[in-house]
Amino acid sequence: MSNEPMTGTDPYGHPVVDRLRTEQSSVVVGAAVVAAVSVLGQTGLTIAGNLPFDPMSGLSLLDGLFSIITPLSLFAAAGAIAFTVNNSLVKVGLLFTAAFVILGSISPAAGLPAVLGVIIGGTVSLFGAVQREVTAGSHRQVPLVGSAILGITVSLGGTVGVAPGGAQAVGVGATLVAIALLGLEMPVDRPSVSVGLIAAVGVLSVGTWAPFVTGATLLVGFSITNIPVLVVAVAVLGGVTALTSAVRNRVPLPVAGCVLCLFSGIPTTPASAAALVIGLTSIMCREALAHQRGEFA
Repeated sequence: MSNEPMTGTDPYGHPVVDRLRTEQSSVVVGAAVVAAVSVLGQTGLTIAGNLPFDPMSGLSLLDGLFSIITPLSLFAAAGAIAFTVNNSLVKVGLLFTAAFVILGSISPAAGLPAVLGVIIGGTVSLFGAVQREVTAGSHRQVPLVGSAILGITVSLGGTVGVAPGGAQAVGVGATLVAIALLGLEMPVDRPSVSVGLIAAVGVLSVGTWAPFVTGATLLVGFSITNIPVLVVAVAVLGGVTALTSAVRNRVPLPVAGCVLCLFSGIPTTPASAAALVIGLTSIMCREALAHQRGEFA
């Protein structure tokens, strides 16, 4: 009998480990996409629910359904990425974030622990996602991560009354800066920038022609207040440019990450903060995750 180790193969002759990697890839991407769709749907329902007329029947039922699905989908996405990425800090940070976002959704009494847990978990995850090598990419990631951590900490701290008064604008501005810097994190091209510019000009135009409607929509849907619409347009420019780049390069995980960042809003709740953390981590770790899954970034 041969002493060579036996390696399982599928019907096409590929090792079983390759098939498992493919299945793991589907789980990670699927979980991230479900989380992105859930966050997008909940934001859309929140905006629709505050229109001066009832746009659809059963809106409250759908909103209640999304309030359950969104934390669960964020938990699943964070867990799937954590178990796939080969980075101990990102693993610990995402698992910490996942646990406390579920805790905060289950019990309102756990609001303060959930806030602290998501802040700590998000900080660890984003810090771990920064490239260790001193490169131009790592230099770009430092202000992105710093702005995101500042935005999450100040915004969530204000929710539970820990942040000092008047700090809300700081949290909003820092979060928008982080989203704007996504345009430098993804490998963008001229068509991607063009789409981002069109979206930014659209936001500026609507903000100029209908300032009250724009302000109400930004406040209700994204918790953005006391910030000039020009700053919002710059964030839209960066975020939409990054999203377009991900779509053009057909990389579904960064696409889901960009959607999470764009539609999670200002991180005033553990769920919205977790969505931002998961979105940024999936974008910053896209190459490592693609390598772990045997794909191209």
